[in-house]
Amino acid sequence: MSPDESLALSNAQSANKLPVSALRKRCDPDALEFKSTDELPDLQDVIGQPRAFRALELGSELSGPGYNTFVLGLPGSGRTTLSLEYLERKAVNEPVPEDWCYVNDFDNPHKPKAISLPAGKGHEFRKDMVELLIHCEREIPRAFESEEYVNERDRLVADLKKNQEAEFIRLQKYVEKYNFVISRTPFGFVLAPAVGGKPLTPEDLEGLSQEQRSKLEQLHAKLGEEVEKTLKKLRDLERSAAEALSKLNERTALFVIVPVIQGMREKFAAIEGVIAYLDEIQQDMVFNTNQFRPSMQEGSERSSGANADKSWIKRYSVNLLVDNSGLKGAPVILENHPSYTNLLGRIEHEAIMGVTRTDSP
Repeated sequence: MSPDESLALSNAQSANKLPVSALRKRCDPDALEFKSTDELPDLQDVIGQPRAFRALELGSELSGPGYNTFVLGLPGSGRTTLSLEYLERKAVNEPVPEDWCYVNDFDNPHKPKAISLPAGKGHEFRKDMVELLIHCEREIPRAFESEEYVNERDRLVADLKKNQEAEFIRLQKYVEKYNFVISRTPFGFVLAPAVGGKPLTPEDLEGLSQEQRSKLEQLHAKLGEEVEKTLKKLRDLERSAAEALSKLNERTALFVIVPVIQGMREKFAAIEGVIAYLDEIQQDMVFNTNQFRPSMQEGSERSSGANADKSWIKRYSVNLLVDNSGLKGAPVILENHPSYTNLLGRIEHEAIMGVTRTDSP
């Protein structure tokens, strides 16, 4: 290179040389209209990747089954974070999904019923059911110990005994007209011929003539028919008294149960599944009233039927599977290991005496 060329190159390099202060853009903070970036709204759009985000926008609009969006990128490129942020922003304006509960199917306990409720109602439903059970465990025993119930029950029992005794006395007077007596035994009534109100002994019967024994047999058969009619009537009286006592128990239980369940019916009136379940609850509680009533156990110790077997009371529990009470908009779930159980859940079993079982419902 000639001297002239070297001089020209040196002059060109000197003309293009930048000072250090020119290598970065300086920003005067006083020129900004905010004190910190916390005051700025979140950036809604992502810088770069416009085609990828148009595809994500289109994919998120397809709500039919079988449509999925596959996001591919290099590790650390932020594909998961950016996709999640986009979906979270969009989900805020979407409707909140329903809650889901499992309840017992009293006709088929191995297959619980699923009930959908508006978001937040599932938690309320479970809470109200807990309060209903607490109320029934406390108030049903009190109702069956009340003076009104005890007096009515004793009256039904006394009327039964009175009517049974009247029927027995009538039967006694009837057979006495034919010189027979009737006595009670643990196996029923015994009809026997008598003289002066005293049954004939086997020796006395042996001393009778054939004609006399024949007449006694005819009378015994005739009176036996009357005894059978009386026995049938006594059974009818017992059945009627049992039905009256059952209705009394039903009225007493309903007096406790209905007001609380009626309040729940009004609260969840728009949810058919809950209303149908409350009807089943009421019917089952009345049928199993004895489970709530106090019973005598060893010595004078008293305990509630429900308290004695806590596993039985679980038949009325509400299993809240999906609770969206604290959710705003649609849920966005990030699952790093989308296995079958992580996506759909699983049924956990416990082993008892070598047999596995699951909680119910």
